[in-house]
Amino acid sequence: MNSEPMTATELAEEAARNPYGNVTGEVRRRAADVQRRANEAFEQSDHYVHENPWPVILGAAAVGLLAGMALSQRREATLRERFLDEPMDQAREVLFSLLAPVAKRLQNQYGNLRAAVEDATGRVHDVDGRGLAQPMAKQADRLAKFLRFW
Repeated sequence: MNSEPMTATELAEEAARNPYGNVTGEVRRRAADVQRRANEAFEQSDHYVHENPWPVILGAAAVGLLAGMALSQRREATLRERFLDEPMDQAREVLFSLLAPVAKRLQNQYGNLRAAVEDATGRVHDVDGRGLAQPMAKQADRLAKFLRFW
């Protein structure tokens, strides 16, 4: 090539002959430069992590803790939750607290009834030697089995 500067016409002719040549070379050069820098950064960070593991571990734990705290923040209650679900839950708790003593009493009476039926069934079997009360004993047995089921 000639050491004289190219004229505008010569530059235009060169660009027309090889429009992508300069661009392709520049892109390849920059891509290689970016890859070289990325490899250097990776090697430096790898060396730092191997030389100083505890600061890296503590830093990762701190980032995880902050992310967990940010994700666990309570969101605003929806209208359904505020005006339907919460009052229903409160009403359910009040109803259960009122019915708990009744349920306990019914449970105790049920246990007493079951024990009385089982006792009566046993007595009928003991007293009835001739089988006169057999139908009544069968009915009492069925009732006792039914009560055991509950």
